[in-house]
Amino acid sequence: MIEAEIKLITGAGTLSANAVVTVSGKIRVHGYCVFEKPGQHPSVSSPAKSYETKDGKKKWLPIVEVIDPELKRQIEQAVLTAYARAKAERQSAPATSSQERWW
Repeated sequence: MIEAEIKLITGAGTLSANAVVTVSGKIRVHGYCVFEKPGQHPSVSSPAKSYETKDGKKKWLPIVEVIDPELKRQIEQAVLTAYARAKAERQSAPATSSQERWW
């Protein structure tokens, strides 16, 4: 069983949410990101750390790499489902209510 917790983000360009993923109640991975460009479907990025190359370019090194394609698909689907639900809750909430969640 895959579970995802979402924290919606505003004002960070295409970065729309951070996620924590729990796999089978045995491992919890922080640092998944949801990116959404206007007019496109959201995408999920695995946890990664940025670094700078000798020539000053920014690169990303994965922290967690899911090797099994089916498990990777399940994780991405769980994150996107939780993201869609969080967005819907935020849109239906009164203007004075905050829907941000911390874990």
